[in-house]
Amino acid sequence: MSLIIRIMQGALVDSSLQSRNDKFQIIQGDGLKGTILEIKKSMTIGREGDLKTHPLGQVISRLHCKLDSPLLGEWGVEHLGERSVSSVKREGRSIPLERGKKEKLEKGDVIVLGPQKNPFRLELLIE
Repeated sequence: MSLIIRIMQGALVDSSLQSRNDKFQIIQGDGLKGTILEIKKSMTIGREGDLKTHPLGQVISRLHCKLDSPLLGEWGVEHLGERSVSSVKREGRSIPLERGKKEKLEKGDVIVLGPQKNPFRLELLIE
């Protein structure tokens, strides 16, 4: 089962979002904000991840987080960064992600990478 995400805000390195290893595909949109992606397999996000963020965005780690589905149909996010901020917004509250611990993702969750009010912050909506 795949995971559908929408880019809400963020600075990705390539607006064409070239897929590597068939980990994701664009299913709607050709710019950055509002683009909808289908995640097919485990995928990393970061300056050197499968989904690359802008190299000048030092608020995002080289490998900031990982999306995966170890159990059938249950996707989760794991924070991999050492000092960067990651959280999941759910029903009006923010759940900080701790390194090495996975948070189950639910429809409507927003994955937030990077601190508030930073131009390189990345927000992904789970659809």
